[in-house]
Amino acid sequence: MLRPLIMLAILVIWLTPHPVGAHAFVEHAEPRVGQKVKTSPSVVRVWFDQGLIGGRIRIENAAGQEIVSSINCLSSHDKYLLEIVIPQPLPGGDYHVYYEADDVHTHTTPGDHFFFVESEGTVAKPVTLTE
Repeated sequence: MLRPLIMLAILVIWLTPHPVGAHAFVEHAEPRVGQKVKTSPSVVRVWFDQGLIGGRIRIENAAGQEIVSSINCLSSHDKYLLEIVIPQPLPGGDYHVYYEADDVHTHTTPGDHFFFVESEGTVAKPVTLTE
């Protein structure tokens, strides 16, 4: 009688799902993915479902010109957040956000999304932050 119970216990343990270290996935972003904003954002933020140890963000205009980039975008107050300051108002148009998030499991998750600025503004000059 004891042997079948031990076998059953082993089977249950073997079939029970166990957490596995997976890549961090985007939960949401501001501006939201594909969002049309009336005026230029001052900050672009991307939140993830796991804690991060680092990350990078690069923003390009529709012509593929870099507007701003940083190799150290991890928020100082939220370990789930990558953020980058936009140094000048963006002119109206499409913008492409590229990011790489380094999670606590040492996985790097690359990704990207677009947003659109409706208003015309001052043209942002390319800038690289060296935080």
